[in-house]
Amino acid sequence: MFNIEEQKINISCPKCSFENSVTLKQVKDQESIICGGCKYSIKLVDENGSVRKATEDIKKGFNELEKSLEKLKNIKINIKL
Repeated sequence: MFNIEEQKINISCPKCSFENSVTLKQVKDQESIICGGCKYSIKLVDENGSVRKATEDIKKGFNELEKSLEKLKNIKINIKL
């Protein structure tokens, strides 16, 4: 199954503008990362919990889609010629 939290986004270092790749889970968990360009410590902040809420909403949507697809497996179609 697709795990939205493992999707990567790029963030620019506030000190040197180096593009750092982080996962949505790292942002949601508000981890600290070390800039790959200048070694500056960057604290990831999920302002207003927006990443947490978005990942939860997407997971819920995927779960509902998965349930709907399961129901389709049980549908039988009769074709008359």
